[in-house]
Amino acid sequence: MVNIPGSPSFLRVIRIIRILRLFRFIPRLRAFVETLIFVMPSALNVVLLLGTVIFIFAIVGMNILGELPFGVYINSHRNFASFGHSLLTVFVMGTGDGWADVMSEAMQTSPWYAIYFVSLTVRSDHDHSVP
Repeated sequence: MVNIPGSPSFLRVIRIIRILRLFRFIPRLRAFVETLIFVMPSALNVVLLLGTVIFIFAIVGMNILGELPFGVYINSHRNFASFGHSLLTVFVMGTGDGWADVMSEAMQTSPWYAIYFVSLTVRSDHDHSVP
């Protein structure tokens, strides 16, 4: 499709250019956007590191806790039976949502599972700390 004046895609480009003109009139906005662009590589490194740690905890959880029977808190949505469910469960528990309930239900099978959950929680607390 050819972009001709008056077509919807051409008009969208014109609107974006009008927004970019604001940078000339608002220097603090320009400084803010330049700072965001400057920080992106470092933020990407942090995101990749967190993703790797969550990936490792999901694999370890799948290998250690994959055979846990379903109950009230370990159910069809929150479990360690497959990699996808394990990854989602580790991510949700990393936010602090119901990790103690899942841990107490897993500890009914073996009290040694507490080591996994406490290390996951300690890792999550350090990720959200503010210097």
